[in-house]
Amino acid sequence: MHKHIVIGFLAVVMVVVGPLFLSGPKKGSVEWRKREFERHRTKYLKARDQNTWSDQLKQKYYKVTRTWPPPQTTEEFHERLKGMQKNLEDMRHHREALARLGYFADRTFTVTSADWVMRGLGMHPMFDREDAVIINAIDESPHTPDEITVSAHPNDMPQVETMIRTLEDSLHRDGTRTR
Repeated sequence: MHKHIVIGFLAVVMVVVGPLFLSGPKKGSVEWRKREFERHRTKYLKARDQNTWSDQLKQKYYKVTRTWPPPQTTEEFHERLKGMQKNLEDMRHHREALARLGYFADRTFTVTSADWVMRGLGMHPMFDREDAVIINAIDESPHTPDEITVSAHPNDMPQVETMIRTLEDSLHRDGTRTR
């Protein structure tokens, strides 16, 4: 009697859960790459901000016990850093694949102050989406123009260019330079 109930339960679980595993995007497809890119990006941001579930649990523990957490050891720091670097490398790999598949377009802009432009772009809601990512800013000298490489959906690139030019114009109009 119990054996039939267990077998019936397992059959129902397989019928309900099985298609969920089989219905995911095909490995290597644009949808799969987007999902993997976002997964690694989320893991990187959580590790960077020390906002993983274990970090949150530790914070709650110290808040409840009203104690200070012990200082982070060098090994813990290097372990977190290694994980962040791995996630950045995985993000780069999937972003490059998305660019090859035509989902992202890369464009390099020469600007007066990469810091100023990146701050301005970072405030725009468009850059909270997974399909618009500032990839790199090179700020080598205060006497040479900076470069920002932006990866974005090809349809969004004109809007990105307009935002960058608007930020550059506001920088020159105000006569300030943020470093």
